[in-house]
Amino acid sequence: MKNIGLLLLLAKLEQPIDIYYSREISASINGILMRCTPDMLLAKGIQGMIETAYFFAEFEDKRCNSDPIGKMLGAMLIAQANNNNGKPLYGCYVQGRFWFFSVLIGKQYVISNSFNASEITHLHQIIFILRKLKQIILERLMD
Repeated sequence: MKNIGLLLLLAKLEQPIDIYYSREISASINGILMRCTPDMLLAKGIQGMIETAYFFAEFEDKRCNSDPIGKMLGAMLIAQANNNNGKPLYGCYVQGRFWFFSVLIGKQYVISNSFNASEITHLHQIIFILRKLKQIILERLMD
């Protein structure tokens, strides 16, 4: 988490966006109540309450046998239902040193190839992607 925290700090994601850690979100989708607690999310908030979510991240230890893709996509679907604005949602999951980025538009999503945070060129790309994400949120997604 120290390495991930450093990358998030270098990406300068906060202000005016809020970063939330381990906050439960839920929504009813097609009559089914879905809940999840993403490791991190970027959102517009009011006094600590999540108003509109834009980006989700799941951080998994490489020895862990959980499903970070499912957790990330579940959070994105919940936010899509809650946001109800037709705008894309972004996400990433990290397994060990490998970062994968995703976008969800409507019912379609895509996941990038891996970025290896232990390689300097990939590390720069991860920081660039996170900074570009903030720019996209501020210019295209925020109301």
